[in-house]
Order: sequence, then structure tokens, then C-alpha cells
Amino acid sequence: MRHLIILVAGLSLVCGSGLTPAQWGYIDRTGEWVIQPRFSEAGAFDSSGRARVKFVLKEALIDRLGAVRSDTANTYVASGFSEGLAVVQTGWNLQYGWMDTTGHVVALAVGDKAREFHCGRAWVQSHAGKWSAVDRGGYERISDKYDAVDDFAQGFAAVGLATLIDEGDEDEPPTCDWNFGFVDTSGNDLISPECEAVHGFTEGLAAVRRHGKWGFINQDGNTVIEPQYEDAAQFSEGLAGVRVGDKCGCISRIGTLVIPATYQGMRSFSEGLAPVAQDGKWGYIDTLGRLVVPMTFDDAQLFSEGLGPVRVGDKWGFIDKSGKLVIPAGFLGVSDFRMGLAAATKEQ
Repeated sequence: MRHLIILVAGLSLVCGSGLTPAQWGYIDRTGEWVIQPRFSEAGAFDSSGRARVKFVLKEALIDRLGAVRSDTANTYVASGFSEGLAVVQTGWNLQYGWMDTTGHVVALAVGDKAREFHCGRAWVQSHAGKWSAVDRGGYERISDKYDAVDDFAQGFAAVGLATLIDEGDEDEPPTCDWNFGFVDTSGNDLISPECEAVHGFTEGLAAVRRHGKWGFINQDGNTVIEPQYEDAAQFSEGLAGVRVGDKCGCISRIGTLVIPATYQGMRSFSEGLAPVAQDGKWGYIDTLGRLVVPMTFDDAQLFSEGLGPVRVGDKWGFIDKSGKLVIPAGFLGVSDFRMGLAAATKEQ
């Protein structure tokens, strides 16, 4: 039996078939091209009005007219803007750093990788593979001791430590035992790495897995919903998707199953609706659990700016909240809408 699907809200990654065509561009809410396809990859626009795109040999930021920002023309851009800064690589050795919206590099990182700023902190991976966190000036605030990290959210970040079990050989990779916990922006443990898996904080709660079951903790580190579910997503609009046995439903913030676990697949709520699946077809329910868009689609993603991406066969289009297909399913891949535009690609 196919496993259930529970995805968290807020993702702006492109939906596609996996065989990504060469050229991406941007469409408006009528489905018309506003920025003609010419990129090998394209992401959603961020709050600064820029989108990260990739040419054959270069990545850059463009504005809503499709023009490459002059402040990124000679810099390798590794992320979009978050808290007014974007990750870049610059100089002869492509050292990581962070650039403000004027194109000025405000800080450089000492390490092999750098991530976006969230809650005033950004993670940097050292040459030894460990992660530390720096402030907006590039000064280390959390020492490099973690083997895996997630971005900060609501003041806390998920962190992981690995214990080597088997060094492996030329045919097999090393085997590690992983444990996860949370730290605050000063590096203090909210809960020490002792969980089998975790999701980041949303709406004051975080999902954690202990002894094979998922529950939720609050921002004091206390368990508020006991581990009892086979899977759990992050909270969104007051509800979290959970898996009970082989079915999905939703719980409230106090752990009450308010939408019965009857679905084979479920994604998080966005703009009052959540995609749900039954017998291989997708539709949408509202926060009361009522089916408001029938399960007639081959896939369905989260709503953004009043439109939801849906797949009919192998092509993507967009519906409104009544279920009407307002942008015909003629695209091989799309992103969600941001600032009135969505990345899309079609057969050439």
C-alpha cells in the first residue's frame, strides 16, 4: 500500500514531473507569460520583489520585470532574501557571505556552506562539517558542534547530532545513529538532542518523535500532546495533519482529532483549505473538514494568493477556491503565486 503523504505548509518549491524542461518563466493570474521562459530553474518571488533564477552556468536574482538585478550580476547568488539579506558567494574563492538589498556584502562566513537568516541567526558549516550560527555581523553566537540543523523559527532551531555506528567502506556509506533537539538563538538547549525526529516550531508548537510515535512540545520544552501518531505535520491555521494507522486527519492545538482520520493523503492548511487524497485523487477540505473541492485531480498543492496548483494527467494548472480551473492545466511544472506571479514551464 502506498504510504500517506503529509507535507508542511509554506513551501515555494517548484512542482513538476522530475524531468525538468530547460526553460522556465513567469505567468500572471490569467496564465499569460509576463516573463518569457529563458531560465533553467526558477523560484517564487520573495518579499523583496526578487526571485532566484538559474541560467546554465550562473544563478542570479531578477525583478518582477524579468531584469537581472545589477547588484547580483557579478555575484553568485545562493538564496533569495530573508530578513533583508541573501546568501552569496563572492571573490576569487567564492567565499560565502550575505548581501543586503543594495548589493553590499555585509558579512562573510568562515566555512564551506551558509544559510539564510531567520530570527537574526544564520547557520554556517565548517570545513569539518559541523554547523555554527552567526549574527548579522557575521559573529559566531553558537559554536560549531551540530551535524545537522534547520533554520530558526519562532526563536528556536532544530539541531541534530550523529553517532557513528559503522564507518562503511568503498561500497557502503557510513551508518550513523541520529538524535534531534532544539536550541534557542543563544545556543541554549530547549530540549537536548534525544528525539528520533522533529519538525520546526509553528504556532508555538513543534512535532517530535519519541519511541516511534509523534507528539508535540511547546516553547517551554514541555510535552503538550503525547506521542501517539504514526506521523505528524506542523501546525497551520490552528490544525496539524496526523496519521492514525494508515489514514490522515487533523488535530487541534489541544490534541483533539477534529477532522477524522479518513484520508489516504493530506497536506497542510493554507488560506483556509487543505489538499486531501482518496483513491489516488486529490481535492480540498476546509477547516471544518467539509469537502469543498471534489477529489478529481491527480495532485494538488497549497493555495497562495487565492489560487491552488493542481495536476490533471501530467500537466499543471490553477484553480480558485470554488474549484474552477482558472488557469488551464498546460504546464509541466509550476511554483505557488507570490506577488502576483508564479514560475512555470511548458514543453518547447
